[in-house]
Amino acid sequence: MINKFPIYLVSLEQDVQRREGLKKRFPKYYDDFIHLPAVDGRKLSAKEYYDQSVGYFLRNNTILSPGELGASLSHINVLKTFLKSDCNYALIIEDDIIGCDSDIDIAMQAISTLRQSDFLLLGGQQGLNKRLQLGKKDTSNGLMRVSGFSKKFVTRACCYVVSRATAQHILDCQNKQFNLADRWGVFFKNTDVNFYFKDVLEHPLDLKNSHIEAERRILNKTFIRKLFSIEGPGKVYNKIYFNIMAIVLKVIGFKEL
Repeated sequence: MINKFPIYLVSLEQDVQRREGLKKRFPKYYDDFIHLPAVDGRKLSAKEYYDQSVGYFLRNNTILSPGELGASLSHINVLKTFLKSDCNYALIIEDDIIGCDSDIDIAMQAISTLRQSDFLLLGGQQGLNKRLQLGKKDTSNGLMRVSGFSKKFVTRACCYVVSRATAQHILDCQNKQFNLADRWGVFFKNTDVNFYFKDVLEHPLDLKNSHIEAERRILNKTFIRKLFSIEGPGKVYNKIYFNIMAIVLKVIGFKEL
């Protein structure tokens, strides 16, 4: 291993072409990636899918797609694998990240500044609403600390760093109440975890090759159905409230991540 922090790669066994792409983009680090085959949610039995997703549906009134379930189970497996090691921190990536070796160098340098109470998301926010993703620079490490308000708007699990403490915390949350792998706002709500962000690696803007996004397009409601659904008026109110809060935070010194 050329670095002291393991790099776990989440990738479906059959996605050989994606891994070949990573090998070309990360020639220095690729042989160091620890490939943990992802769970293919489409291949779960009906009982396995039901047992894992029914609680999520009852809490959120939202169907969990097979891809979302598989990805979440995959990240749980990665965290468990990491905790079986003797390493203090780990970088976890998915096979659709965009970057190069120098980006991993930057990530490794950032990891060296972390404490056990820290969690670091290394980008992947392309195409999301940046106006609601706000934070302030932490003078102790130069990283952006995500505001409590913005935690729910910073998502995706394509590139992040966990310590042993934060990995165990996420697993404890998942054992208590199963959730999507990237619900950082749920995992770190009202905790002592320092949620940091550094914009290093990217998530593709073109999602046509994303297994999860293909399933989400099928499940998404039209705008009209959303507006006239029971939760429609509440969502309109929340959107107004969120935008006002973002303006207030920017006035007092918070900046977009």
